[in-house]
Amino acid sequence: MVFGYVRSGSDRPGYLEGCKETLASWCAREGWELWTVFTDVCSGVLEADERPGFTGLLNALDERQVAAVVVLDGGHLSHRVEVVASLVREPVLRDVEPWGMDGGLPPDVERALSGRQSRAWSAGVGACRAGSPGVNLRHP
Repeated sequence: MVFGYVRSGSDRPGYLEGCKETLASWCAREGWELWTVFTDVCSGVLEADERPGFTGLLNALDERQVAAVVVLDGGHLSHRVEVVASLVREPVLRDVEPWGMDGGLPPDVERALSGRQSRAWSAGVGACRAGSPGVNLRHP
């Protein structure tokens, strides 16, 4: 089982729903069960606790056994490297891998994760499959 996350800088009609549909289609092609997609409409460099959707995601990660968090790309977290690194660190600290449809995090974000690289991001899209809830998507 995986959770999704989408952030939009503005409340554009249909944008969040389109992103959710894209994530759902991608997860289905990858063989992953997408449980839900958390969303935020915000701009700027908000931290995790300033994003209700991301806070809800973190709370859900604490309550359920989840294999990964999926996003369309790093821009759905922020356009600032230090914010992306900070937000990605939260699931990683919970032993949940962040996955991006674009296949990776910028190298600066990987370095900012203090040596704890997210293998799922750097491994590329589609390298692993989930068979059932609780399956770990990480490479051994």
